[in-house]
Amino acid sequence: MKTFSASVHTIAASILAISLFLTAPSVAAPGFWAYAAETTTLTETNSRLMLTFGSPDSGFPLDSIYDTKERRTMSKPGLPLWSVELQHSSGKKLALTSTRCGRGDIDRQGPSLMTLTWSLDEVLERTVPAGKDSPAQQLRAVCSIQTVGNRALMKLRLYNHTTTWSIRSVVFPSLELVQLGVSDENDAFVFPFAAGKIVRQPLKKAFSFGGEQANPSKDRTGRYANPWTTMQFCSYWDDRGGLYIAAEDPLASVKYINAQPSPDKSSLHVSVTWPAENTGVPGNDFEHPGSIAIELFDGDWFDAAKIYRRWVMREARWWPSMGSEGRVDTPKWMKENAVWVITSLSAESIDKTIKFADFMKVPTAVHLYNWHQIPFDNQYPHYFPAKSGFREGITKLHKAGIRVMPYINARLWDKDTEDFPTVALPAATKMEGGGYYIETYGSPVELVPMCPTTDLWTNTMKTLVMNLVSPEIDVDGVYLDQVSAMSPALCFDPSHGHPLGGGHWWTVDGYWPMIEGIQKNLAAKFPDKMLTSECNAEPYIHCFDGYLTWHYEFNDMVPLFSAVYGGAIQQFGRAYSGNDKAAHLMRIGQSLVFGEQLGWIDPGIIDQKETAEFLRDASQLRHRLVPFLSEGEMMRPPELIGNIPQITTEWAWAEEEKKVTDSAVQRGAWRSPDGRVAFIFANITGEKASFTWQIDPLRYGFGKESLNVETVGGAAGNLTIKTVKKIPVTLAGREITAYIVSPAGK
Repeated sequence: MKTFSASVHTIAASILAISLFLTAPSVAAPGFWAYAAETTTLTETNSRLMLTFGSPDSGFPLDSIYDTKERRTMSKPGLPLWSVELQHSSGKKLALTSTRCGRGDIDRQGPSLMTLTWSLDEVLERTVPAGKDSPAQQLRAVCSIQTVGNRALMKLRLYNHTTTWSIRSVVFPSLELVQLGVSDENDAFVFPFAAGKIVRQPLKKAFSFGGEQANPSKDRTGRYANPWTTMQFCSYWDDRGGLYIAAEDPLASVKYINAQPSPDKSSLHVSVTWPAENTGVPGNDFEHPGSIAIELFDGDWFDAAKIYRRWVMREARWWPSMGSEGRVDTPKWMKENAVWVITSLSAESIDKTIKFADFMKVPTAVHLYNWHQIPFDNQYPHYFPAKSGFREGITKLHKAGIRVMPYINARLWDKDTEDFPTVALPAATKMEGGGYYIETYGSPVELVPMCPTTDLWTNTMKTLVMNLVSPEIDVDGVYLDQVSAMSPALCFDPSHGHPLGGGHWWTVDGYWPMIEGIQKNLAAKFPDKMLTSECNAEPYIHCFDGYLTWHYEFNDMVPLFSAVYGGAIQQFGRAYSGNDKAAHLMRIGQSLVFGEQLGWIDPGIIDQKETAEFLRDASQLRHRLVPFLSEGEMMRPPELIGNIPQITTEWAWAEEEKKVTDSAVQRGAWRSPDGRVAFIFANITGEKASFTWQIDPLRYGFGKESLNVETVGGAAGNLTIKTVKKIPVTLAGREITAYIVSPAGK
């Protein structure tokens, strides 16, 4: 390995490093390194991004993420790039950072690629001496860093050639972002919580995203992937540009993605913690799949989402096959469904559901609970026999044109079932040191998460699903609860054959082959059937046709998930808690422009006239926009000019965040596979709303040709636009309108 020492840095190189900061936007070399006495700097020709590291003697701390276009640094200096938690076979634990390992080495491998290396040997020897007759204990950390345009890609490996030390977890990267401008008035941070959540002026807010919690069934944990950490990226920006940070891991390894202001509010901490494969096993190595990506860009949360979408489409294992009508393996009826009912099995509920569908006059589906004789959340997974009237109820709903999707839980086994000790226990997830995990959900019933890599759990799920979709029962799809809602369990049972603790086995060796196998059976025998799951953790998108988005119930939400995964999976439903009509109208309008199938509502809602009519109008418009909302891609929400009020309603769902404030005019934009764009506006109040819609055709994929604008819903009328256009719009109370824009003559 060719190494470079700070002691041989030339004066000329030092001057060059300083000049990079003074003249960064005009650097002309094709990409180069500058070695100064205290810094190592990487940049490329015309690149906006410059990374600067401290000296080898101090372990190469990350000194700066520098924006050469805006001439500003975005991070605190002198911070370790990574840290690791180690455990000796004696039980002693040791936490180390890249700046506490002694001197590092650097290897230049090209104009835009370097490798940094640290040896941990001396620190380990000082902590627990190996003894003169013991083999040499060697542990090295190697980080490769490459710049590609305005982004940097970083990968960390730890080579553990010891016989007594185990890698437990690794934190990489660890960043401290600073206030972006002279004022923090325009600073904002977005993270993948539920639909997506924005924090304005984040250094001033007491917020915390992620972090490990003790009980994943009770707390919103940052252990990816789950409803509160649905994707692997976040972004920080102001009106001068932004920083995209992502763990671009195509195998969806378990990790903790964390973000929160520092205690003194001077910086925003962002880090990723990786539980190691074979935690507790001496001599285990560490290497995360994919790369850590840091990218500078112009724009806001939407632009960051599109950066992530491009990576997902290119590299993520869960991106599904797409065609001219969107996703190719989802049944057409599932794409065309417009509204959902949630109810339990009874003759009365079936009659109410039929009445609801007749009022809506659009394709309707019912999510059917309590169809089994066992109580809810009890005696799982022994759902059969079904209640009397189950098959007859399905037949009656089918005659009314209503699709039926029953509930099962695809993760839990009741600890108190007779067969748990003998049948289930060997396949249950195990804690480190023995014992199994227990979860409770509002009742005293203790439920145990099962390991998805085991044959027992795979065969149990396959049998349940195939029985339900068989001609004898004939449901249209099955809801597999919790798969995309709950974090991976760090299972330590060696008999299961997967790495202990961390890694990507939960997906790659567990739920992916399980659900893919079930879908393969459906495609061969019952191709019109589908599968869904709870919430919206991204790694299972290729496994399921729909995600129940009932938890999109928070303030300051943006459609971050829709911007990434629009067209790739059908999102459906909200939790219509409480009786606040204004809250229901807001949910309906927001769901529509976010691209979701509407409802997941009690069929008795049709007795509430204004809410029912608004839901009907939204559902009918959604059905007309299937090529956009079900098969297309989300575009930037329309820009509106005018005095549009903000409305605060009582959503009655989350105790700490019951009140939700949002615009009186909900709006969204969606592009169909043929290139047309539908702009949707929904007035969620009873008062007239007037505003100006400003459209720049170039931002929506159109050229300089004339465009035709067709009105769908609301007041009729067409117009033609050629360049940036300001279009006056007036909506009556609770009016919903869409404008379909396409090249003139098409």
